[in-house]
Amino acid sequence: MLKEASQYDAKVVEQNIQKFWEDMDAYSRVRESRKNGNKIFFVDGPPYTTGRIHL
Repeated sequence: MLKEASQYDAKVVEQNIQKFWEDMDAYSRVRESRKNGNKIFFVDGPPYTTGRIHL
């Protein structure tokens, strides 16, 4: 646990999360659990569906 915000290191956090995902083979497990599910896809601009950028 962090004692203060100045100890936060985003790069270290990202590396730890990446290692966790790799160790548990998260990508393959999610693919396997979704193989019979509905097909989904993400739409991200440009072009945006509304025609205007939205943040």
